[in-house]
Amino acid sequence: MVIELCEALDEDDVDLDSTPLYQYVDPEALEQVVNSLDDGFEITFAVDAISVTVTPDSVRTHRHE
Repeated sequence: MVIELCEALDEDDVDLDSTPLYQYVDPEALEQVVNSLDDGFEITFAVDAISVTVTPDSVRTHRHE
């Protein structure tokens, strides 16, 4: 999960050296939630101007202009 999050944010040019992921979400807790829920859910949170949506199958990002 952490790798997928980092890759998705990197595609939107988020510098994770200056914007540590843990300032926005606890990756381990997020992974536990994802693994404990059934299919058909989405968890969305923001990292700077990027919306991150996590589902059981994917991590998607959307940059807000």
